[in-house]
Amino acid sequence: MADENQALTQNYTDLILKASGDGVYGVDNQGYTLFANPAAVQMCGYTLEEMIGHKQHELIHHTHPDGRHYPVSECPIYAAFRDGEVHRVDTEVFWRKDGSSFPVEYVSTPIVEDGVILGAVISFRDITKRREAEAALAQTRERARILEADLQHLSRLSAMGEMASELAHEINQPLTAIAGYASAAKRFLNGSKPDANTRAVESIEKAVDQALRAGEIIRRLREFVVKGNSTQSLEDVGAVVGEAVNLAALAAGTASFEINFHVDPAIDPLMIDKIRIQQVVVNLMRNAFEALENVEEGRVDVFVAAYQSGGVEVAVSDNGPGLANEVRDTLFQAFVTSKESGMGVGLSICRSIVEDHGGTLIAEENETGGMKFRFTLLTSQSESET
Repeated sequence: MADENQALTQNYTDLILKASGDGVYGVDNQGYTLFANPAAVQMCGYTLEEMIGHKQHELIHHTHPDGRHYPVSECPIYAAFRDGEVHRVDTEVFWRKDGSSFPVEYVSTPIVEDGVILGAVISFRDITKRREAEAALAQTRERARILEADLQHLSRLSAMGEMASELAHEINQPLTAIAGYASAAKRFLNGSKPDANTRAVESIEKAVDQALRAGEIIRRLREFVVKGNSTQSLEDVGAVVGEAVNLAALAAGTASFEINFHVDPAIDPLMIDKIRIQQVVVNLMRNAFEALENVEEGRVDVFVAAYQSGGVEVAVSDNGPGLANEVRDTLFQAFVTSKESGMGVGLSICRSIVEDHGGTLIAEENETGGMKFRFTLLTSQSESET
C-alpha cells in the first residue's frame, strides 16, 4: 500500500511539473542537471537529453547585468546549496541554446536529506512581457507628462491672450512716461536756465526708472509664458505668490475692486516649481476677478500662511456671488467650462500642479459670501533631499 501511495505521489508530482508554466529543473551540488520540466526545456531551447547530466551553468549561462559570466563560485543559483538557504532573484538573464537571452526571476531552493545538501531545485519565470509592459508604461507616462506640460503652457498662453489688452495698457504707461521725461531733458539741455543740467539729469533718472519698470513687467510676462522643463528650486513662497499677485493685478488694470495680499513672514522656504505655482495663483485670481464683474466694492484677498509639517497654505478669496449649484460637481473636471471662450482646463491644471507638490486644492464658500480656493504645498527641502 505504501508503495502504491508513493507511486501515486510521484505521478502527481510529474503531472504538476509538466503542467507548470514556470521552468523547473534540479541540479546536484556539482551543478549537473538532474531533471527539467517541459517549460524549462521549451524556454531554454534545449532538448531534455541535452540538459540532463550536463552542468546547467554551462548551458544556461547566468550572467551579470553587464554581460560578464559568473564563475561557478559566484552563481546565485548555487548559493542555495552553499548555505542551505532559499534564494530569490528578481532580475537575471538566462541564455538559450541559439545564443539569445531573456530576463527571468527565479527561486533556488536547496535539496536537503538527513541534514546534507544534495543540490537545488530552481523555478524560473520568463518576464520578457512584463519588461516590455513596464517599458511601454514608462513611455506612456513620459508622453502624458509632455502633454500635460504642453497643456499647462497653452493655458498660460491663453491667460496672457485674454489679459493682453490690460497688460498692453500697463506697459504703455512707463513707455509714455519715458518719452515725456526724455523730451523734458532735451528741453532743459537746450535751454539757458542755470539749473538746466540738474533738471535734465533728474528727468533722465526718472526715465531710467520707468524703463526698468517696463522691463520688469516684460520679464514677469516672459517668465510666466515661457515653455520649459518642470524644475523645482528652494523658493520663498511668499515672494513667489507676491509676484503672481502683482502680475494678475496688472492684468486687472483699472477694475473697480480691491486687491489685498497677506503673507506670514515666518513661513519656511519650500522646494517648488515657481512658474507652475504662479500659474495656479494667477488662474485663481482671474477666476475671482470674473466673479466680481458685477459686484460693487468687490474685494480679492490672497493669504500665504504656514501649514502643518513645515508646509504652506495659499488661499484666494473673493466676495462675489459664489458658485452656481450646477457648477459645483464639475468644478475640477477638465474641458468643462461655463465660459463661451474658455478652455475648461484652468482649475483641472491647478489641481494637477498642486498635487504634484504633494498638496490639495479645495473650493469652499466664505461665511460672508463669495468663494475661497485654498491649496497646500508640502514639498519641503528636507523631503526633496530624502
